[in-house]
Amino acid sequence: MRLSVLVIAVFLHTFVGVPVGGADVGPIMPPRECSSIVVNNHGHPVFGTNFDHATVDEGLVFINKRWVGKSGLHPSVDGEYARWTSRYASITFNLVGFQFAWAGMNEKGLTLSTMSLNDTEVPAPDERPPLDSGEWMQFILDTCATVEDLV
Repeated sequence: MRLSVLVIAVFLHTFVGVPVGGADVGPIMPPRECSSIVVNNHGHPVFGTNFDHATVDEGLVFINKRWVGKSGLHPSVDGEYARWTSRYASITFNLVGFQFAWAGMNEKGLTLSTMSLNDTEVPAPDERPPLDSGEWMQFILDTCATVEDLV
């Protein structure tokens, strides 16, 4: 539990400028590059990342509940939508709205963060129900307890 509280505190301070420990240093300006790290703190992983979006300077923090039915925004070429029910609660940082996570952590401790790569090419639509990157991240936080579940 202490690790979760620490990660959330660092997360809130880094992404939305919430003061941690009484020191108000204000929001951090977005850099041009992005990076993510995990540091071993006496056998406990501490996750950190920077906010790398150059055109958005504000975000939203959401608490996502268990047992909520969800679906993707866009259909496959066959008209099918991705549908799932959240198994795990999570806290997410979102740029464009609810269910489009940029970063987050679920109640099992699974933590994800987005890193941009401008040269990424999205595959052409097919019969699989699509999820954009924010929807995919929310799906993973909703349905996976571990990295092994994700894989």
